[in-house]
Amino acid sequence: IRCGDNNNLIIDEYNQLFGFGANGDGELGFENEDGIAYYHDTIINPYFESNNILIADVVCGPKHALCLDIDGNCYKFGLMQSWINIFSSSGPIKLDLFGGNDKEYALK
Repeated sequence: IRCGDNNNLIIDEYNQLFGFGANGDGELGFENEDGIAYYHDTIINPYFESNNILIADVVCGPKHALCLDIDGNCYKFGLMQSWINIFSSSGPIKLDLFGGNDKEYALK
């Protein structure tokens, strides 16, 4: 179980990602068209479920999350702010951290 400010993410024994709580900035990893922080009951992440992606680990920031799947791919979603930039995504975006060699580095 990982917790952000008002959002929670859980990986079950089948490596499926569930989320509950606020989703005003996409912090649960699914689309929120109007930006209102609705509170959701526990729901399986539709992107990962429909693409048969199994999650190995997840970390939460205040309004964002990073996920690592069982193949070593990393995904981000939600609202991330830093003094350099602001990134917002309502659905998971796959990261290319190591020039296509994510799995090799993730397993080290």
